[in-house]
Amino acid sequence: MRNASRVVHVLLSQCGSPRSLLPRSWPSRVLLPLNSASAKRVATAITWFQWLLLPSVYDLSCPKAQQTAKGVIEKAFYKDRRMAASLLRLHLHDCLVKGCVGSVLLDSSGTIIGEKQSNPNWNSARGFEVIDEIKAALEKECPETVSCSDILAIAAAGKRLRCSGNTPNICTE
Repeated sequence: MRNASRVVHVLLSQCGSPRSLLPRSWPSRVLLPLNSASAKRVATAITWFQWLLLPSVYDLSCPKAQQTAKGVIEKAFYKDRRMAASLLRLHLHDCLVKGCVGSVLLDSSGTIIGEKQSNPNWNSARGFEVIDEIKAALEKECPETVSCSDILAIAAAGKRLRCSGNTPNICTE
């Protein structure tokens, strides 16, 4: 990620010492050796990876990522009420095969069958066009920033579809 050092700098400036960056649930014996430079790097790395799992991970590098994706998702839900379940299932299919890495989005090449066209997903997984539309919108907003696996997660996570009449509404937590 291009802004990695900037984010680590922001984390350190807001949180103070690397000791304060570690989870409070860690036993004190883990916190004891944090005086050495290598231990501080480990604490920063651990916190960096924890930060990557937060929904706010793109707040610095692409502040409108959630809003941009939400607009595309709402439009897709309005067109097809089943899309909420389809996007959740697409994310599940991605995560079942060697982790959530966006591999379900890979197309086939001349010699290799991609997950998108593989037997378990053929005529089963749907919603690829919505993911492509989200990706295109995010590339316009902030090029080469949001990963495909994160787009799948954004599309699937935290959205519930509530229907009132013929108009679906998006409910966020």
